[in-house]
Amino acid sequence: MLKKIFLCCVFAGYLEACELNPDLIYFAPAQQQDRALLTELAIDSTDVHNKRLAPKFVARLIFTITSEQIAAGLVEKILQSNCSEILGFYALRTNPQDHAQQKIELRLLFVNPSYIKHGLGSRLFQRAQAHSQALGYKNLYWISDPDAQDFYRKHSHDREHPCFWDAHRCFQ
Repeated sequence: MLKKIFLCCVFAGYLEACELNPDLIYFAPAQQQDRALLTELAIDSTDVHNKRLAPKFVARLIFTITSEQIAAGLVEKILQSNCSEILGFYALRTNPQDHAQQKIELRLLFVNPSYIKHGLGSRLFQRAQAHSQALGYKNLYWISDPDAQDFYRKHSHDREHPCFWDAHRCFQ
């Protein structure tokens, strides 16, 4: 009996080329040791989509995962049990001025470039919604990159105001 062998190669510090299996995918809170890897994954993902809109040092400032976000339980990663790499992640951010309005920001949502167009972004988005509600927030909003307009439009519950570049509500 032949077994499939998947070759992995290094891509910005994480491995590629696991075969996706929906039955083995799960979410886990990000750990402090994940910070640099998640930041690089975000930068690499934007390179795929945006052809690098900003210099890497600017992108690093925008996409850096903070220890405070992780300590507060606002960052989750999506994994597969038979794969050693992070498939994607999302990060929520609370702002004091938003708390009274019961809203929280979906600050980052990125999929490992090797797994884009496999439904992981949708799973991350749905998980971020559920996580926000579990934290007691009634509104989830985001500021979308222009290249992600279609993704957020697809997931927006406010069809009259599809999301692109401006903040929009996700659920109420």
